[in-house]
Amino acid sequence: MIKENHKIPENNYWKVDLHVHSNYSFDSIIELELLKKRLKSNEVVAITDHNSIKARKKARELGLRFIPGEEVTTPQGHFLVFLNEEQVSSKTLEPFEIIDIAKEMDAVVGIAHPFDSLRATTDVYELVEKVDFIEIYNGKNSEILDKRAVELAEKVGKLSSAGSDSHQLSTLFSCYLKVDEFELEEVTSSSSKFKKFLKKAIPISIRRRSIQETIELKVELLFKNKIK
Repeated sequence: MIKENHKIPENNYWKVDLHVHSNYSFDSIIELELLKKRLKSNEVVAITDHNSIKARKKARELGLRFIPGEEVTTPQGHFLVFLNEEQVSSKTLEPFEIIDIAKEMDAVVGIAHPFDSLRATTDVYELVEKVDFIEIYNGKNSEILDKRAVELAEKVGKLSSAGSDSHQLSTLFSCYLKVDEFELEEVTSSSSKFKKFLKKAIPISIRRRSIQETIELKVELLFKNKIK
């Protein structure tokens, strides 16, 4: 049974947002310097830019506390990959190939927002047996879609993750993992340690992106592209 909690708990735990896009993603306005200032002492994010790991170098130079990741886009859906030393994405690769390559790197791979109608994984029931986890809470999803993801993870016995899918600072930690003890170096040292962290963490969903926030993001992106 997946442990759930939709309330804002006490501040004596770690919050880990496993789905965040920096401005190294084409559609995000989150600058790494501002992200570092925004994070509280008990907060950690995974940087999961679209088909890119370029943000990592600058993030490390800034001393940003983060988990290295990537959101890989394929015609069949999106996948979250953590701890990959090299970029996984490729326009010519099929999902099963991406999963195999990720595991060869001792990376951890899962299905992102599996039932979103615009970003859904078309072969989710075939792919689910091959991945390590399912993203059950996504900050862009409706509660109905998240519920379907929860039910799938429970049915097949997969680990679960949660992330805000933030492209702006205001939506960080709308979905995250709550964990009492967290050592970044240990969790990111191997796929087995990372999966152990997923197993003991509690997925939290506390809010959804409002229509106003979506409009504001689109306006900011248009302005950002206009001044380039």
